[in-house]
Amino acid sequence: MHPKNLLGILLAAAVTVAFAGAGKAADLGVGAPPVAVLSPWYISGKIGARGLFERDVDCVNPRVTTCLGEDDSNRLRLMAAVAIGFYVPTVPVRFEIEYANRFDDDFVLKTIGFCPAAQCGIGLNFNGFNFIDYKNQTLMLNGYWDFALNSWLGAFVGAGVGVSFHETSGQQFFTSPQLPGFTPLATWASHHTDTLAWSLTAGLAFKASANVTVDLAYRFVDLGRYDTGINVNAFFDESFSARVYSHEVLLGFRYRL
Repeated sequence: MHPKNLLGILLAAAVTVAFAGAGKAADLGVGAPPVAVLSPWYISGKIGARGLFERDVDCVNPRVTTCLGEDDSNRLRLMAAVAIGFYVPTVPVRFEIEYANRFDDDFVLKTIGFCPAAQCGIGLNFNGFNFIDYKNQTLMLNGYWDFALNSWLGAFVGAGVGVSFHETSGQQFFTSPQLPGFTPLATWASHHTDTLAWSLTAGLAFKASANVTVDLAYRFVDLGRYDTGINVNAFFDESFSARVYSHEVLLGFRYRL
């Protein structure tokens, strides 16, 4: 018999045995491990830098004639977030519930006014320096649309809506005229304000493995308005409020369960 014919017979026999063995193994429920099916759920952690800015400042004080110098806290500071999310099976869309903490920051508001003799003992023109300590946390529902660029790189856009938790406290000083000891003239105790927040996001996604995705994103967040409440000493009739925005650059890690 020609060697080529023998080789053909052997290959045919090998294929027949392989298929027969596979069929038998299937009948017995034994075979190669099944391909892992990824869960639609994922968990995520994010860390990054954010800059807070305030706009539309409102000063409530009958002695203040001008509220100016809305000194933004435009320094970049650390923030962090955690989320649990869900991939929609039939479209490139995912949703997540996210908690974010932007930690401490501060704003400075400058005021110009006149305190009448009936309240200050003498008629007094003053320049005020108001230091507002600010903290913020949010709980958001975010939605994203994912775009595949190649096998390992993608892009996404997203939006979110949720609740913004503001916490403020503060102190007021006179910068002119100078007062002995530079003692605080008014104090605002810790005050909480809860408002609506919304966000817009765009970023890139790097697929590190079947389960792990690394995100790099920019996000704009309208955190809503804070309110200091009424001061707890001095004239008991002063407060500030302002709308706060956050510009954020985030590095995130998604792990698909």
